[in-house]
Amino acid sequence: MRSRHGPRAHARVLATLCALALVGCVSGEPRRPRPGYESLESFALAAALRPIEPRVLGGVAMVHLEGKGHRVTVREGMDRVALDDRWLLLDGPVLRGGGGLWLPDTAALDVARALRRDSPAGSPIAGTTRVEPAPGVPGVPGVPGVRTEAEPVPLAPAPVHAPAAAPGVVLPASVEVARPRTWRYIVVHHSATARGNAAQFDREHRRRGWENGLGYHFVIGNGKGAPDGEVQVGTRWRAQEAGAHAGVRRYNEEGIGICLVGNFEVDRPTVRQQAALRALIARLTRAYRIPPERVLRHRDVKRGTLCPGRLLAIESFRR
Repeated sequence: MRSRHGPRAHARVLATLCALALVGCVSGEPRRPRPGYESLESFALAAALRPIEPRVLGGVAMVHLEGKGHRVTVREGMDRVALDDRWLLLDGPVLRGGGGLWLPDTAALDVARALRRDSPAGSPIAGTTRVEPAPGVPGVPGVPGVRTEAEPVPLAPAPVHAPAAAPGVVLPASVEVARPRTWRYIVVHHSATARGNAAQFDREHRRRGWENGLGYHFVIGNGKGAPDGEVQVGTRWRAQEAGAHAGVRRYNEEGIGICLVGNFEVDRPTVRQQAALRALIARLTRAYRIPPERVLRHRDVKRGTLCPGRLLAIESFRR
């Protein structure tokens, strides 16, 4: 898709972004922080958008873009972009690296498709979650977590890939233990298999020579081998033993390992799995006073792994 904006306009925008350190300003190709991502500049050109108002607030990079009568807001760390007053979900979070912002390489196509629909103002775009502006300032879009004089109305966080009314979750009684050890982290995994359950993974781990069997503390089923959304409690949790899931001693000894059955490089977790994970993390973070920033993906603690896959958006479970 060709941009309607001239090269001079884009040069001015790029200079502004460089001044604010939102995009790389070094010669040559900026260093991509992760495979499957494209720079903010590439995204803007492909989606025929013009970046305006780039800024860094509280250490978080954010930029507004305009085009075709629409306004798009991109914010570092978010797994979605704000398109007018609604959300467009991405295949991963917005990253900051190499001096710039980076988006999943499918983002430009997703935004372009949404803009081509020419949805009437105020109507939800297919595939997105509607978020209403806060009362009192009608029609003013904002970005969650950022409050400035120019943007006095932050929007409420939207659920990710799940309906507003998520199915009820009843956690097993054995989640509660009488004498817990000290837990400082939660580490989320996927099994990278299409099916499975705690008993199956326990047998596999014992075959590897792990004396205490199942390396995870919890397993959440996907309906193939275990009921969809069922939270299965491992023997290590019942005995309050260190896990064998992180590949890093610190996170095995101080981290609660939760494994969702599925391969989230190719499929998203089911709605019931997401609801169960959210409920379990909420219970554990309250019980053990684990702050949100210590709810981690396996790849956050160990190099060389994609676990738990690009389609599990951990940010939505930290709230």
